[in-house]
Amino acid sequence: MLKEALVRLGGWRAPIFFGGAGDFDRWRWLAAHAEAGPIRTLDAGSGLGAFSFHAARHGNDVVAISFIPENNQKARRRAQILRFDRITFLDGDLRDLDRMSGGLGMFDQIFCVEVIEHLKDDGKLLRDLSAMLKPGGKLLLSTPYEFHRRLVDERISEVEDGGHVRFGYTIEKLREMLNSNDLDIIREQFITGAVTQQIDNLMRLIRRWTPNDRTLSWIATFPLRLFQIFDRPVTALTGWPHLSIALVAVKRNPAGLRLPEYTDTSFAESRDSTGAGGAR
Repeated sequence: MLKEALVRLGGWRAPIFFGGAGDFDRWRWLAAHAEAGPIRTLDAGSGLGAFSFHAARHGNDVVAISFIPENNQKARRRAQILRFDRITFLDGDLRDLDRMSGGLGMFDQIFCVEVIEHLKDDGKLLRDLSAMLKPGGKLLLSTPYEFHRRLVDERISEVEDGGHVRFGYTIEKLREMLNSNDLDIIREQFITGAVTQQIDNLMRLIRRWTPNDRTLSWIATFPLRLFQIFDRPVTALTGWPHLSIALVAVKRNPAGLRLPEYTDTSFAESRDSTGAGGAR
């Protein structure tokens, strides 16, 4: 298969490029904030495993949970090609994470990237993730911004069928949700601006015309990713809302003492009713 061959040629970074331009943008954010070294990381909603490969490459022992068995099968094959033996890919439903947690143990770090918007009971998911995070452990969470411009063919699903059940969140809502689950935000920012969104919109349009061939849309739009270097200035000039909010939070200690608060000034300066401004 083409992508497995690319993994052999490109190594662990290759799967990062297999998704859309927005997936690459999220990886850049995650790579800037994820902890390296011999720690335990949970990738909650791991998809095809690109972020899990990043964590394993940087010394983490990883448990990756995906709702789709076919995704895990592909991820396992790629992990074998990469000779990563520190990742466990589990078929699992995050709605039942509390039932799984006893056998999984505690984690130093949790990734939850573009996941909570898929679940109706998002509060339960955050409670379960917090319960599995060690005191002082880090949660990296991203999710769509409520007031982003709708992407091509973006729809809300009435049932939990893998689609989005809400368009997104405000930063105020996320602060409230994390605070109520003993999680203190230390960094917050907007990510994925105007240029990246338009590249992914084109990919979605091509997929509309070729629904049975995702490879074509990927190949056709891949060269356009060179223009992502202009994402920040174009977004600032046009006032185009960012697609997602990205947060780094730390679990409070058992005594309930809050860690020193930190607000990313780049977010505070750019935050307005549209979510426009450069993601730092």
